[in-house]
Order: sequence, then C-alpha cells, then structure tokens
Amino acid sequence: FAKRAKLTLANECKENVALFYQIDYTIQDRHPAEVGRLHVLFRRENPTTEKQDFEMLPRRTGKGRYIGALLGIRNMHPGQWWGEGEIKIFMDGDQEFPTIVGTGSEDYVGLSYGMQQTPFLYNGCNLDENNFTSMYRWHLPDPIYWQKEVRVTMQQIAWKQGLAETQDDWSTATFWYEPVPSAPLPALPSVQARTADIWEEKKPAQKPAAAAALPPGYTRLFNGKDLTGWEATGNARWVVEKGMLVGTQGANNAPGDLFTTQSFRDFEVTVTYRAEWPCNSGVWFRFQSPRTAYQADILEYKKPEAHSGSLYCPGYAGLFLAANLDKTLENRDGWNTIKIRAQGDRLQVWLNDRQTADVRDTRSDSGKIGFQVHPGAEFGPMKIVVREVLLKEL
Repeated sequence: FAKRAKLTLANECKENVALFYQIDYTIQDRHPAEVGRLHVLFRRENPTTEKQDFEMLPRRTGKGRYIGALLGIRNMHPGQWWGEGEIKIFMDGDQEFPTIVGTGSEDYVGLSYGMQQTPFLYNGCNLDENNFTSMYRWHLPDPIYWQKEVRVTMQQIAWKQGLAETQDDWSTATFWYEPVPSAPLPALPSVQARTADIWEEKKPAQKPAAAAALPPGYTRLFNGKDLTGWEATGNARWVVEKGMLVGTQGANNAPGDLFTTQSFRDFEVTVTYRAEWPCNSGVWFRFQSPRTAYQADILEYKKPEAHSGSLYCPGYAGLFLAANLDKTLENRDGWNTIKIRAQGDRLQVWLNDRQTADVRDTRSDSGKIGFQVHPGAEFGPMKIVVREVLLKEL
C-alpha cells in the first residue's frame, strides 16, 4: 500500500465465531508507481459445465503476477474420483495450448494418488471428508509472471474405471498482483449464493411433482428434455441439464444464439431464467436477421446505461428502444421472469412484474424467439439458465 491500508473480517455465519489473528506489516517502504497491487476473485460453478474447463481467473490484460488459489470441490458423484483435471495457465499470446499445464488436480497442490489431509506452508489439503475437499497452492517460492495477459483454468476430468467427463461443484478464490488502475471485477456473490448446497442434509426422496397446469391459451416452447423445436447458430454451447436449458460461451469466449424453428407474429411469451454474472444475454423475439429483430436484454450496459429488462433493437442507431435504469429489478442470485408482449407495432416488456418497456416500432412484424450468448472475455464464463418458456399467440 502507498498511503494507508485497512483489513476487515465479516462473519456471515448465523453463530458467533472465536477468532485469533495476527497481522504482520512494514511501513515506510518505497514502491514504484506501477507496483502490483493485491487482487482476489471468488468464482463458483454449481455444477461445472461438462467438457468445459472451470475458469479460476478470466482473462486479465497488462502485467501481473499469479500468487495462487484456494480451491473448494464438492464431489457430486460419490465413488468417482473427481481430480484428473489439469491446471492450465495461459499467458502472453497462448491460444490452444497454455504455457503452464499440470498433471492432475491433486498434483497441483503437491499431493499424489488422491488427497491427503495434510496442510503445508505453501500447498496442501486442509479438508477432505464427506465428498468435500478444500485445498490450496501459493506460488511464493515459484512466482509466475506475465507481461501482456493471463487466464487460469482447471480441467474437469474424472476417473471411474477409466477417464470420464464430470460435472462437480467447484469454487475458487484466486489471488494475483497487477498494477492499478485495473479492469473491474464482478461483485462478490451473496453468502446464499456462495454456500448453497453446502453441508445440507439430504431430504427423503419424493415422487416428482406433476407439471404445473398451463394458463389458458399457453404452450411450452421448451419441453425440459431436449432441444426439439430449437436450432443453434454460432459457436456457443446449448445443452439441457436437469430439465433446464443452459447456454454458455464456446471456445475462446465465442458467441451464439438459439432460436425456435417456428416464427411468431403477435404473442405473449414468458421466460423464467437465472444468470451467472458478468452476463450479456437476452431474449430475442421477432428475429428475422441480425439487423431485423428485438431483444429483451439480460445485461448491465454502461454507455448508454441500461440494465436487464431493456428493449434492444440492433437496427436502431440508439441501440435501446427503451432502457431500464433500475438495476435493482434483477435478482442476481436467483430466478427472474421476463414477459414480452408483441402485438402489431406495440412492444412491451416486464421484468419480475415491473414494466420496463412500452414502445411502438415497425422494424420487424414477425420472426423467431430465441436466446443470445454474447462474445467477449469480459463476460466469460457467463451462463444463462432457462427453466421455462411459455407462449400465448394473440
């Protein structure tokens, strides 16, 4: 620090916690203006995406030094060894192949042939029980520097009588130094989002509930089983997981869209979704071409300011036919509902029962309904999860 420093510790538990702490520091040191400052990023994917590496540190540009990470894993497949994935550190122009690549998740923290609950100074495992693992690695004696850019991932590979694809619950706190000012980081998720499904007792199995009755006149565009009635364009990844539609960026943060095979003119459509932030997505409607379409946005846009529920039109010079300026309407940690009503030239949008757009426009009178995954490392690894898509033709 150059002028001052402040350290705080927040107890977000429901009980008091006994605490001992010791802080060591020096003062009156002289540092160059471009000295690296401490950064940390928490990320969690519950579950991870099959055949896609878990991103511990999305791409950062400029100079820096990687310090290490705390890694938490909840094995969602008891009896299967989760840790065959390799640490990958891409830097300074790496494309398909990283400069640094490991030989297994447990090898990265200095262990071998599984986990041993043995904490050391710079590496080790401090918890390994009941399918939960907490481990760490600090690159203090073996610093890793980059000059232009860096990206750190952990491969998702398991072993069960052979190598196997897997999806588990991963979270990391990744630490590094880089000069300031630096690119902004996403906000820390709430304690509920960070701890969901952790140490919860399993409830007795229950018979699946019957699907809720549809409102009169409505049909389901997404059947909860597969992508029947939908077609993908671009290089984003679209899959059905646990009855939900999941969209993520493709390799190298590539974009893509998913559209209905059928077109619609006048209708009311309701979409129930949640997003993993940072996110730039949305619900396409009356889509005829990339310039002839509308989109109810799921995003945070700065110039001009616009938040989820805004009405975007790629053929309009001002981008947004209506901009939602109230970012509090979005539930960033849970489910949201976007409702779109298109009848004639009147276009209306609601986000969580609050109207965010009511305009008239004639650029597109009919077209497909769909979802977007936007390109860009600044949004990676974004995820859009759709639970239900209900349509009523008018």
